[in-house]
Amino acid sequence: GEGKPDIFVHMETLRKTAIAELQPETWVYVKFGHGPKGDMAAEVRLSLEGGPAHTN
Repeated sequence: GEGKPDIFVHMETLRKTAIAELQPETWVYVKFGHGPKGDMAAEVRLSLEGGPAHTN
């Protein structure tokens, strides 16, 4: 969303989970790490709830 930090998702990461592409406003769960150019997704899966998940 606007004003939120970005996480880079490599196409190969999506292919591992059979996700063809991500569209704006698609809700996903992401495991990520810090790469040399910023945050990078290591694992992605679609959210079935269609809304944000919060972890405390």
